Amino acid sequence: MPSPFRELTADQVAQISARNRASRTHRLTDSGVQESREVEVIPKAKPTPRKQFKTASISEHDEQAALITWYDFACAPQHKLPTCILFAVPNGAHKGRASAGRFKEEGLRAGIPDLFLAHPVGKCPGLFIELKALYGKPPTDHQKVAQAHLRAQGYRVEVCRGFDAARKVIQDYLQGKI
Repeated sequence: MPSPFRELTADQVAQISARNRASRTHRLTDSGVQESREVEVIPKAKPTPRKQFKTASISEHDEQAALITWYDFACAPQHKLPTCILFAVPNGAHKGRASAGRFKEEGLRAGIPDLFLAHPVGKCPGLFIELKALYGKPPTDHQKVAQAHLRAQGYRVEVCRGFDAARKVIQDYLQGKI
């Protein structure tokens, strides 16, 4: 039976993810009954007028989270793959100098793509994806150098603008089209 999640848009997956996060505000009591936590609602201040920019309504983080959700619930089951083989490389996850130093000691490398699909297709040992927000910045010089080295090792490397582009690349890769 085909998965109902396969044709979801990035916005729909983001809404599902938001509902899932909202459901985490509930907890089960000892009797198994679900109870809600009380949340204080603070009235919002009147927004200040801001200059309008043409920016993506979804951040790069949200695009990547939506892609992982889609993969876990639609793509992996369709192709009978384990969910653990598509994973993030946390290059932008450090906060502050101390943790940045620890990450570098542990092997953090500048320019490594955001996601890796560790599944060989044909002669290609795996797929790296550098995910960019729809209207985000272009790849940095470090990213371009890392991508060239990974391609030289036989990996497929793609820069994708948004959830839809990344989803298409993964589907095409798994079907042997790219």
